[in-house]
Amino acid sequence: QMAQIASLLIPSGLIVKGWFVVRGRDNGQIKRELVVKDIETGRIYKTELLPVYRPDVEGLFVESNDGTTRTAFSGINVVIKNLPQHTLQIGVMANNKIKWEDTLWNQMK
Repeated sequence: QMAQIASLLIPSGLIVKGWFVVRGRDNGQIKRELVVKDIETGRIYKTELLPVYRPDVEGLFVESNDGTTRTAFSGINVVIKNLPQHTLQIGVMANNKIKWEDTLWNQMK
C-alpha cells in the first residue's frame, strides 16, 4: 500500500486530501475507508472513500509491471465535521488493513 495524505484540523472538524494505492491490484475494485482514531479516547471513526480523479497519480504507476492498475481514481478529498478537538491519527483501510499516515496534534485546545 502506498499513500500521500495531507490532513488539517479545523475548528469544525478535519480536512483530508491526497491519494491511496494498493500495489499489485486493480484499484478500481478496492473498497477504501478513511479511518480516524481519537488518540485520547481510543474511539475510531470511519467513512467510505469515494473515487476522486487524480491523473497525476495514474502517471506514477503507468509503467508499473506488478499488476497495479486503475489508479487514476485513487484520490482522497474528504471533510469530516463534528470531531472532538483531540489528537487524531489518520489512516486508510483497504483489504482489512490500515495504513496509518498522519497524526494531528491538536493545538486548538
